[in-house]
Amino acid sequence: MQQSVTIKIAALGRPFQLGMLYDCRNDQLVPGVTLWNKTDLERDVGIHPQPLTEYLLETSNSLTDKAKALDINSSLRGSFACGLVKVEGSAKYLNNSNSSKHQVRVTLNYFMTTMFKQLTMSQLSRNNVTYEEVFRQGMATHVVTAILYGARALLVFDRDISKDESVQTIAGHLKVSVSKIPHFTIKGKGAVDFCDKEKEELEKIRCTFHGDIRIPNLPVDYLTALDVYKTLPALLGKDDEQAVPITVWLYPLSLLEPVAAKLMYEISIHLVTQVERVLDSLLEADMMCNDLLTDFTVKCFYSIEQKVIRFKTLLGDYKLHFQKKIAEIIPSIRGGTATETALADFLETHGMSPFSQPKLQGWLSSLQKEIQVIETLVKDMKNGNVSLLTGKMDITENLLLESNINYIISFNFNRLSNESKSLNTMENYVKCRKLKNGRDKDMESNVENGDEWIYSQMGFNKIRERKTLFVDFVVNNRQNRAIKFVVTDQPMEKRECISILLYCNGELRNPDFEPPSIPDVPKVVKALSDSAEIKLSLPLHGSKETMKYLVQVRKETEKEWSSQVTDNTENCFILKDLQNTPLLPDGNCSPYVFFFPDCPPPITPLLPNMPFLSWTNGNLTHKIFTQITILFIPILNIFYM
Repeated sequence: MQQSVTIKIAALGRPFQLGMLYDCRNDQLVPGVTLWNKTDLERDVGIHPQPLTEYLLETSNSLTDKAKALDINSSLRGSFACGLVKVEGSAKYLNNSNSSKHQVRVTLNYFMTTMFKQLTMSQLSRNNVTYEEVFRQGMATHVVTAILYGARALLVFDRDISKDESVQTIAGHLKVSVSKIPHFTIKGKGAVDFCDKEKEELEKIRCTFHGDIRIPNLPVDYLTALDVYKTLPALLGKDDEQAVPITVWLYPLSLLEPVAAKLMYEISIHLVTQVERVLDSLLEADMMCNDLLTDFTVKCFYSIEQKVIRFKTLLGDYKLHFQKKIAEIIPSIRGGTATETALADFLETHGMSPFSQPKLQGWLSSLQKEIQVIETLVKDMKNGNVSLLTGKMDITENLLLESNINYIISFNFNRLSNESKSLNTMENYVKCRKLKNGRDKDMESNVENGDEWIYSQMGFNKIRERKTLFVDFVVNNRQNRAIKFVVTDQPMEKRECISILLYCNGELRNPDFEPPSIPDVPKVVKALSDSAEIKLSLPLHGSKETMKYLVQVRKETEKEWSSQVTDNTENCFILKDLQNTPLLPDGNCSPYVFFFPDCPPPITPLLPNMPFLSWTNGNLTHKIFTQITILFIPILNIFYM
C-alpha cells in the first residue's frame, strides 16, 4: 500500500494533544509515550483562528449515515463498528439508536470550529526527536501533528407514533418543527409564542442532547431544547477556552524512522459498509423485539413473551461475538498479518448463519403471524366471560380447587412454548462459537419455521371452527357461575395445536372436548292424531358425546310445556301424547308447524349448574345440557298447532 503523508480522523471526544502517539492498526491513543519533551513540543506551535458555525438536519438512523454526519472516515467507521473505539462527548450520538419501529427521529447537528493548531516542520525533523526508542517499540504508527478545535452538539428529537397515525406524515411534521429552531425569533425573556394546539403537538416530542459542551440543564423536550440551542455559541467561553479537539491529523512515524511500525493496509469501504449493515440488521431485529414486548397479546401470553426475550438475548450475544471477531480481523489486516479475504470470508459465513438478515426477518415474520393469529382467536373472548390464564403464574390449579366451580372449560394453545427449533439453532451457533472456526456446514443450515404451531396440519379453518364452538358455548353460559371459561397455553405436544379442555369437579375429563355445532331442523316423518314420528339430524360436531334427547312440547295456544326424554340416541323417536289435535276439512290430522317461540320454555336442567348451548336454526330453538358424565342431551323445542 502506498501510504499518504497524513491521515485525517475525527476526534470522537478522545483527549488528543499535539505530539501524542497513535496506533492506526487498532485506532488507539498511546498515552504516556512521546517523541519530544514538553519544552520542545510546545516550542514553535502554529496557531490559526478558524471560526465556523453550521448546522444540518439528520433523518437517517443507519450506522453509516450517522458516522458520515460526524465526518468519520471509513477506516475509523470500521473500528467503531467492532468496538475498538470508545467514543465520548457528541460522538455518543453514534450509540443512540431508535428503540422502536413506531418512532420517528430528526437530529439537529450543530457544529462550531474555533482554531487550528499544528506542529512546525522543525519539530518533525528526525534530528529533533528526543526519545528515539519509541520507534523500536512498535506501539504506534503515527503521531498527532495538527488539531482542529471546536465543538459539536446534537439535539436528537424523537416522536412516538400511534397506530392511527401515519409515519410519513408525523416524520414530515417533525422535520419541519426541528428545522424552525435556528430561525425562531426570541422575544422578551426568551419565550417563543406558540398557540395551544402547537404546544400540545410539541409536548409529544422528546429531546436527547449529545455534545462536547457542558450545559447547565439537559433538554428533555422540544421547548427546553429551544433554550439550550440559543445558548450554544456562548458556552465555549469568552476566549473559546472550552473548545475540544474535533478533527486530528496524523503523521506516519515511518517517515521519521523506517523501522517504525507501519499501517500496511486499509479496509475497503465496501467491506466496512457490509459490517455496518450487519449491525443495522441486528439493531432492527432488536427494535422489533422491543415493540413486541409492549404488545398486549405478547404480555398476556408468558410463553410468547419468553420466546421474544430469548430471541432478543441471542441477538445481543451474537452481536458481541460478531464484533469480537471483527475486532480481531481488522488490526491484523492493517498490520499486514492478514488480508481482506479474511474479513470477506467471515462476512460470507455470517450470511449463511442463523443470524443473517433474511433469516432474522423470516423468524420475526413467523412470530408476528403467530401473534396475529392468537390475537384474532382471543379477540372475541376478552370482553366475555373468559379469563386469560396465560401469564407467568398458572392459576388453573387454584380454580380447580374452588368448590363453587364445577366445570372449567379451557380454550388451550397446546404448542405455545419458548422452545423452538429455530431458537435452539441460534443458541447452538452462539454457544459453539463457530465464528472462530470459519465456515461450518452444520451451522449454515436454514432456520426453519416448521416448529411454529401455525404451520401445523390442523389448518386455519379447523382452528376457526373450534374457536366458534367455544365462543358459542361461552355466550350461552355467561350467567352460570358454576362454570369457568378460560384461555390457557398448557403444553400438549401429542395433540393438535388447539384443543378445548373440559375439567369436571377438579379433574380433566376430556382433553379434546368438542361443543356441539348447530344441527339441521328435525323432520316429521309421520303424523297421527295423538303422536308424531320425528327424525333428528345430528350436529356435525359434538354428536359423539350424545346419549339421549330431551324434547319439550306445547300447543301454540298454551303456555305450559311438557317434556319427554328419548330412550337412546337413535335419530328417530315417537313424540307421544299430542292430544286434541285439530283435523283438516278432509278429516286428516293437521300437519305440525315448527317455529321459534316468543319466549323460551322454562327448562329445568337434569342436574343443577350444567353447562348448555343454545342457538337458533330456522324455525327451531335447540338447547344442549351436559351431565356429570360429560354426555350431551340435546333439547328440541317443538310447537304444534
